[in-house]
Amino acid sequence: MVESKPVWKVTLNNPCICLLTNLKLSCTGFESVMPVDTLIKTGDVCVLNKGIQGDFVFKYAWDTI
Repeated sequence: MVESKPVWKVTLNNPCICLLTNLKLSCTGFESVMPVDTLIKTGDVCVLNKGIQGDFVFKYAWDTI
């Protein structure tokens, strides 16, 4: 728990042999009371893993998944 909020772990992986970089997700409404270093949020768009290829894992703390 961080500030009375549960901590969630998110893992995104790419089992494909193809190269995916600069993967962007809609993150409308995303919030966390703890910093998420590897998630770059601009408005309602998040660039995962700073655009680097590979599995992406991060944790955040909020009331909802």
